[in-house]
Amino acid sequence: MKRIYFLILLSIVSLSAFTQQISELDKSVNKMMEQAESYIPDFHRKSVTASYPIFYVLTKKEYRKMTFSQIPTYNQIDQYIDFDHLELECVLAKAPEGIWDLSGKYDDYDSFCYTKRANDRLFDYLDSIKPDRVYNLFGEFFLKLIEKNGHRYLIKEINKQYQPCEIIDIEPDVTFFNTWLFPNNTKKALIYTN
Repeated sequence: MKRIYFLILLSIVSLSAFTQQISELDKSVNKMMEQAESYIPDFHRKSVTASYPIFYVLTKKEYRKMTFSQIPTYNQIDQYIDFDHLELECVLAKAPEGIWDLSGKYDDYDSFCYTKRANDRLFDYLDSIKPDRVYNLFGEFFLKLIEKNGHRYLIKEINKQYQPCEIIDIEPDVTFFNTWLFPNNTKKALIYTN
């Protein structure tokens, strides 16, 4: 009987920690949308019909010195990726006036980094599959990682359409991968340059 009570208590604690992380991520998205609204005259949160936050996901600290002799598959490195410490990179938001790519307030300048397009293939792809989460693997914009129903996979734009792929399809050079991608522990810094 004590084991059952212990398992129930453990489940409640785990669920609480999980919902707390989701709540923190939602707060960061709301904060970015509020900042965008205060800095961008044409952007209005209430006009957003759909949005997809994109998070940085980096390598766990204990694996940052690992190297590979050949480019691994995503499934081979999934265990080394730190999904417990996510940081919001940007939000793709659809509004009547177009697709907004909201990247955040500059660290050294009183302005907000964003772009607005009439259409966006990445947004269209995300809107068609409705992912649970979207990540920039290792903080790299060209390594988009999709999570849907507990399954994660990389995507790449091929012939103007996003399709599932592997790391080697995006970066075939193992030296570059070992030096610049896998050990990455760099967080985003939006620096204004003139």
